[in-house]
Amino acid sequence: MESFEVVVMSEFRDYLGSFIRLYRESKGLTLRELADYLDVPFTSLSKMESGDQRIDSEFLVKLADFFLEYQLLQCLVVHWTKRKRMRIKERINLESERH
Repeated sequence: MESFEVVVMSEFRDYLGSFIRLYRESKGLTLRELADYLDVPFTSLSKMESGDQRIDSEFLVKLADFFLEYQLLQCLVVHWTKRKRMRIKERINLESERH
């Protein structure tokens, strides 16, 4: 079970990183500009966007404050969770059909 949780968190980190990049770009900001606004190292933000660095709750609060979009981040988490549950159910159904 532990390895499954690691995979799920890794997928979520990738999903969240992609969301941050897309949302940043939709606001017309460069990576360096957003890093400066959020007072985080440029390299850290770049790694977060690519899914190579863990994104902690403190950063998410900074991001939500900057974009003034608490509900948007909450919707993102809910959407990802629903998608993940659907994919798990699909895998279970496929496994059931094979046996």
